[in-house]
Amino acid sequence: MSTAISRRLASTVAAVAALSGAMLVTPTQAHAAWGTQLPFTEVANVSSGGGNYQVGSIHGWVQFDSGGQDARYSLDVCRQSAYVLYVTVAYNATQNPSTGAWSQTVVSNGTPPWQSATSPCWNSEATLTGTVHAADLANLHVQLTGGTFVNGQNLVTDDDDYLLTNPY
Repeated sequence: MSTAISRRLASTVAAVAALSGAMLVTPTQAHAAWGTQLPFTEVANVSSGGGNYQVGSIHGWVQFDSGGQDARYSLDVCRQSAYVLYVTVAYNATQNPSTGAWSQTVVSNGTPPWQSATSPCWNSEATLTGTVHAADLANLHVQLTGGTFVNGQNLVTDDDDYLLTNPY
């Protein structure tokens, strides 16, 4: 093989290798920085017959990213005097002022996976964690719905809401 052909072949092989390497190494988009953890506490109480009963509580935090598209959360849920206790985590929530109904995208809804409780929770507890991604993340809505039997026969329920607005 002549020197000219060898050089052309070598330069062609080098060019193909360079292009292949460029296609394999694609740039990744940098993630925005996480902001401050926003702590919150929410307690669900039901009232009936002159009594006030704490059915559950949530203690936790939500953290939004500075890019305005992500949020992550960690929620410690305590089931106390509740016969039923549901937790809803949703985003981009708005509430109808006349009906009280929420319009939102639900991430998690239902009864958490209960475990034996530790102090200060005296019945059962669960930890819920997650991450939300949305193009225009406006807020994160956490709703605690609990109910207990009052006077042995009347199931009384209540919803308590916590809405955290995205600061970015």
